Amino acid sequence: KTLGEPISATQKLFQALNALLKKHNKELKVLGCATTGSGRKLVGAVVGADLVVNEITCHYRGAKHWQDGVETIFEIGGQDSKYIYLENGKLRQANLNYACAAGTGSFVEELARKLGFSVSEVGRAVLGTQPPYTSDRCTVFMEQDAERLLTQGFSRAEVMSAVLYSVAQNYLSKVVGNRPRSRDKIFFQGATARNPGLVAAFENILNQEIVVSPYCHILGALGAGLLAQEKYQATKTSTKFRGLDLADREINLRKENCTLCENQCLITYAEIEGAEEVPSFGYLCGRDPASNKKRHLKEYELFAQRARRFKRAGELKIPEPPKARIGLPSAILNWSLLPLWRRFFNELGLEVITTPITNSEIKQKGSEISAGEFCFPVVSAHGHFASLVEENLDFIFLPYFISALPNSHTTNSFYCPYMQALPCVLCSALRINRIDDSKVLSPLVDFRWPEQAQIQELYSKLKAPLGVSKAQVKDAWRAGLKTLREFEEENERIGKQALERLEKEDRIGIVIIGRPYNVFDSGLNLELAEKIAELGFYVIPVDYLPYKPELLGEEFRNIYWFYGQKVLCALKQIRENPRLYPIYFSNFNCGPDSFLIQYAEAVMGEKPILVLEFDEHGADAGYLTRVEAFLDLVQNLQKFTSAPSIYLPKTETEELKKRKLYVPPMHPISPRLGVSVLRSFGWNAEVLPQETEESLELGRSVSRGSECLPTASTIGTLLKTLKDRDEDPNKCAFFMATACGPCRFGQYTLLHRLILNRKGYKDLLILAPSAVNSYQGLEEPIRRKLWEIFVLGDIIFKLGCKLRPYELNPGETNQVIESSLKQIEETIEKRGNLEKEFIKVMERFKQIPIKKTNKPLVAVVGEIYVRANLFDNDRIIEWIEKFGGEAWLAPLSEWFFYTAYLQRYRSKQEFINFWAKGQSILKNRFMSGIEEKYSKIAHSILFDREEPLIDEIVSAGEKYIPINFEGEAILTVGRAIKFIDQGAKLVVNCAPFGCMPGTISNAIFQELSQRYQLPFISIFYDGKPGLNQRLRTLIENVNA
Repeated sequence: KTLGEPISATQKLFQALNALLKKHNKELKVLGCATTGSGRKLVGAVVGADLVVNEITCHYRGAKHWQDGVETIFEIGGQDSKYIYLENGKLRQANLNYACAAGTGSFVEELARKLGFSVSEVGRAVLGTQPPYTSDRCTVFMEQDAERLLTQGFSRAEVMSAVLYSVAQNYLSKVVGNRPRSRDKIFFQGATARNPGLVAAFENILNQEIVVSPYCHILGALGAGLLAQEKYQATKTSTKFRGLDLADREINLRKENCTLCENQCLITYAEIEGAEEVPSFGYLCGRDPASNKKRHLKEYELFAQRARRFKRAGELKIPEPPKARIGLPSAILNWSLLPLWRRFFNELGLEVITTPITNSEIKQKGSEISAGEFCFPVVSAHGHFASLVEENLDFIFLPYFISALPNSHTTNSFYCPYMQALPCVLCSALRINRIDDSKVLSPLVDFRWPEQAQIQELYSKLKAPLGVSKAQVKDAWRAGLKTLREFEEENERIGKQALERLEKEDRIGIVIIGRPYNVFDSGLNLELAEKIAELGFYVIPVDYLPYKPELLGEEFRNIYWFYGQKVLCALKQIRENPRLYPIYFSNFNCGPDSFLIQYAEAVMGEKPILVLEFDEHGADAGYLTRVEAFLDLVQNLQKFTSAPSIYLPKTETEELKKRKLYVPPMHPISPRLGVSVLRSFGWNAEVLPQETEESLELGRSVSRGSECLPTASTIGTLLKTLKDRDEDPNKCAFFMATACGPCRFGQYTLLHRLILNRKGYKDLLILAPSAVNSYQGLEEPIRRKLWEIFVLGDIIFKLGCKLRPYELNPGETNQVIESSLKQIEETIEKRGNLEKEFIKVMERFKQIPIKKTNKPLVAVVGEIYVRANLFDNDRIIEWIEKFGGEAWLAPLSEWFFYTAYLQRYRSKQEFINFWAKGQSILKNRFMSGIEEKYSKIAHSILFDREEPLIDEIVSAGEKYIPINFEGEAILTVGRAIKFIDQGAKLVVNCAPFGCMPGTISNAIFQELSQRYQLPFISIFYDGKPGLNQRLRTLIENVNA
C-alpha cells in the first residue's frame, strides 16, 4: 500500500531491501528497472525506470511466467479489478472495473474491519458457512445488506461470507460480463486471491477450478521485472536506475504549470538530494523536458485541426459596438452546433461570447447549483450556465434541443432527454434562487419541423428581445445551417484523407467515439485524446467518419437517439476497417449509454472496444491504465471474422397465438385482467410471478446493471421462470410494450432480445406492440377490450386506495377486490357483459363499512412501471397507508390518453419524419367514452377522485416543460400540479434509479414545492427495500 504517497512507499521498500542485503552481507547489481501500478509514472521518473508499464501487461506477463498455458486471469487489487484473456499466449481481451469499488480488495478489507475481522483471518473464518443473500451492485448496497443481515440475527461470519460471495458476483457481472473465459481453470491473482473464502466463492459460482499462485500478490511486479529483463537482454543498454540509496535521500516534489501552449500542463518536478538532474513528468505533448517549445504531435493533428476550425467557424466581422452581447455555454450540444449559432447571431449583429473549456471552477459551480443526480456533462453545463449568469451579458441563448434531422432508417432522431429539457431545469434553478431569468432566450430547436415552422419558432422567441424581423431570422438561419453543413462536410473530407494516410503509413488509428461534448471537451475527458496520441497512435474524431444511417439495419431501427445512431454507424465502419479501433468516451450515469454500450459491444463482436466512463473525479491514472492495456492489445491482433447481426425472429400473429405469452406484473390488477382478455381471444397468456430480489439480481447479472430498474427486474423474472419451469423457448413468448423515445423505455425490447439470444432463448418471441408497428398483431377488437380492462383496473385499484385507509374491518377491502377480480376474470374469458359485472362489484364495495374521518391525501406520480409495480416501488401504497395517509396513484390510462394526445399534436406540427406520425392505439372518442362509462358507475364512491382531462394535465406541465419534449416528465409535473389542485398534501415522484425524466421532474419539483409550500419528494428505486421509510415523517407532518 502506498497510502497515497508512492515516493515514500518506494523509499521504504528500498530501505527494507537494503536492510535485507546488509543482513546477509550481499550486494545487488541492478541491470534494469521497471515500474507499474497507479503511481508508475511518478515513481518511474524519480527512480530512473527503464520501463514504465501498465498493470494489465505486467499481470499477464507474470502469470505466463508462473504457469504455461494460462488463458483467463482474474485480478482483484486494492483499488481496482481486472479481467485478462489470453489466446496463444497473447493478450486478446482485457477489462477493468469502471467507477465501482464493490469488487476491490479495499472494500473487502474495510467491511471485514467493521465486522471485527482482521484481513488475515477473514478468509478462513467464513469457510463452511452458508451465505445469506446480499446485493452485488454497489458498496453502499452491500453495506446496507450487511447491516440488515446482522439485525436479522445472522452471525458475523455468515454476513462476511455473503459479502465475499457478492464481491465475486459483482466482479463476474461488472468486470467479466459476457467476455470469454476458460472452462478449464481460472488463474486468480492480486492480494485478495490469498483469501480462501473469496476463492471458494468463485469456485462455487463457476463450478470450476480456481488456481492461485503462492506469489499471487506480487505477480504484477514480477511481470514488470521480467519485461525489464527482456529489454536488457535485447538491447544491453545501461540502466537509468538511480540506485537503492534513494531510500535515504531527501526527495521533494513541486508542481508548476507549463506555459508553452494552451494545454497549461501541470508538471511535477522531483528534486533529489545529491542529484543535479531534476526529473519531471506530466507533459501532455510528450516534449523532452530540456526542450523549450511544445512538441508537435502529428498523431493528434486531426483533433487539433478540428479545434482550430471549430473555434472560428461561422464567425463574421460585426459592427462596433455590437447590437448586443449574447452568451452561449461551451457545453452539451454546442460542441457540435456552435458554428450554426455563431453565424446565426453574427448575421443578426450580435457578439457571441462563449465560456471556456470545462475547468475546475466550472465543475464546482455546477455541483453547487444542480438540483438532482444528473450526469457529469449536465452538471458541468450547470456550471457553464452559472458562469454566463455572472457575466454582464445582454442575453444567454439556451434553446430546447429536441430532435436532429430525421432519416428514413430510424424511428426518430431525438437528442437525449437532458438536452431536451436543460433550459427548464436551469431556469427553474434561477427562479428558486430568485434570480431573474428574463435574459435567457430558449426557443425550441426541432429539426423535425419544416423550415418555415422552425423559423417561426425562432422569430416568435427572438423578435422582441433582439428587435429582429422574420426575414432577418430566416436569412440568418439559412446562413447558419450552411456554415454547419460546410463544417461537417470538411470533417468528412479530412477524415477520408486520414484513412488513406493510415493505409499508406501502415498505421493503426484510434477513433474516439461518443457524444460531442465527451469527445471534444478536454475538461470532461481529461485530455485523453491527446494522451493517446502521445503514446504513438493517430486519434480520429468520430465526426470525421461519414454518418450513414442506412448501415444501422433493422435491428437498430428503433435507436431513436441521434448521437446513438452516429456512434453505431461509426462502429459499423470501424468494425470492417482492419486499421481502426474504437475508444468510447462516455460518462458515468449516462442514460442512453447504459443501453448503447451493450449494442456497441454486440456490433464489434470479437474486435475489441474500450469504454471509458468519466465522472467529476479528475484523476486520469485509472483511465490511462485501461488505454495503455487496450493499445497493447490492438497491436497483437489480426483480422476478425464478420460481426454477427442481432438475431430478430419473426413475430407473426398466428405463431404468437400458439405460444404461452408471459406478461410482466406491471400493476396489481390490470395484467391479470389483460391476460384474461387475451385468453378470451384464443391466446395462451399468463402473468409472470411477482419480481423478487433474486430475480432482479439475475436480470442485472446478464446486463451492465446501469439500465432502468424495470429492464432488469422484468428480464430477470422471465429468465428465472423459464429456468424453474424448464420451458421450451419455441413454445414461449414475452410481452414487452415499446416506444420510440426519447426516454430509455423503448430500448427494453432490443436489450431483452440480446440477452435472450445470449442465454440460449433466441427462438423465444417478444411481442412489442407500439404505434409504429401497428401494434404487432393485436387487432383492434383486442385493443378495445384491453383498453376497457385498463380503465377498469385503474378504477378498482383507486377504489381500494379510497376505502382501505378508512375500513372498519382491516383486510375487508382487499378481500372484496380479490373476489371481484376472480368474477371479472371469469366474465372476461366467457365473453360476458363486463359492465353489468362491474355494477355488481360496485355493490360489494358500497357495503364495506368505513370510518367518517379524513387522512392526508398523498399523490403518487412518476415513471409508469415503477409507480405501479409492487416490487419495483417496494409497495409504496401500503407504506403510505401504514404511515397514516390515503394514496392516489396516477392511473395507467393516463399514458394511453397521452399517446393519443401526441398523435393529434404531431399531426398539426407537420413533422417531416414518417415514423413520428404512427397510428393511434384507439380513437380518442372511444377511449374517453369507456372511461366515462366506468367512472360513472363508480361515482358514488369516487365522486371526488375524478381524473383530469389529458389536455389539462399537459397544459399544467407545459408551463415548465415544452410539449415537444415528449414523455413522462411533462405528465409527472402536470399531474402533480393537478393533484395539488385536487387537495393532495404530499406528492411522491416514483422513478427507477438513474431515470432521466424522473431526474428532470425532481429538479422542477423543487420549484413547485417552494411555490405551493407543500412537500414534493422523489424516490429513485434500485430494487432494495427501505426507501419508503422516508415517507413516515412527511406524512406525519402534513397530518399534524
